[in-house]
Amino acid sequence: MSCVMRASAAEWNPEDFAATTTLKIICTYRRGEPKGPGSEKLNENSGLNIEVSTADFEEFERQKEEAIVFLQNNREELKRLKLLLDSAPEAMLELDFGTVNRELPAQSEVIPARLLSLAGELGISIRISKYVIDNQE
Repeated sequence: MSCVMRASAAEWNPEDFAATTTLKIICTYRRGEPKGPGSEKLNENSGLNIEVSTADFEEFERQKEEAIVFLQNNREELKRLKLLLDSAPEAMLELDFGTVNRELPAQSEVIPARLLSLAGELGISIRISKYVIDNQE
């Protein structure tokens, strides 16, 4: 899975939303807790991650298609999430597309207007995260 929705805020209880939503929650985290097992870095905000697409990093086109369907099918629930976050300080709501960092002199990705429109209507930012994938076995 490489496209997730990330929702976070400085003062927010993500577990309350996670307990009442129909969206597929991947994880929740709390401000001040370690970012991961054994990590010395602490979360600056509390938040959660939601599954948007099951496509792999190499399937950016499929990620975008599934994100459009996700935004269309979950519009009301996403509005509810946005409303909760709007009252919290340092709130952030974004779609994060994980893609392969190809070893090329230049890389560009196109976000379809429909995806931009749907995300914009809901106040959702879009991030593209590039990852180096080691395909050697």
